[in-house]
This record gives sequence, C-alpha cells and structure tokens, in this order.
Amino acid sequence: MKLTADGQITIPEHIRQQAGLLPGSELEIRFENGRLWVEKADTDSEMKRQKILQAMQQVEGSATANFDLSTDEVMRLTRGED
Repeated sequence: MKLTADGQITIPEHIRQQAGLLPGSELEIRFENGRLWVEKADTDSEMKRQKILQAMQQVEGSATANFDLSTDEVMRLTRGED
C-alpha cells in the first residue's frame, strides 16, 4: 500500500468489509510506540450498528441447527416454554 502525495491511502475492499467501514465512516488515527494505528471511531450510531451486526452474526443459523424441529417447536424453545 502506498501513501499518495496528499497523504492518502486506499483501504482494500475486503478489509473495509471485515471492519464494517462504509463511505463516511469515522476513523481514529494515532501513533504509539513507533506504530501507526487506524481504528474505527466509536460513534454512538456506529457502535449500535456494529453491535447489532455482531449479534446477528453470532446467532446466524442457530435456530435451524436442528432441522427436525418445527417452527412452533423453535418458538416454544426461544420463549422458554416446555
């Protein structure tokens, strides 16, 4: 990755996707112990969005892990009904 004369870099698309960076996303840049750190800024709406996305990824497919259950059975399990 090269730095332009204007001090700009391009973050590769696959990294932007993994980090959840969208056009207009805020970034924090700092220099510590000889290293340059680039992090997604902690904005309230962005933090909420990321938490929701992470939660969705963690449970993705979990309700269908046992294909022998009907929708009603899954709903009873999620509600704590026996």
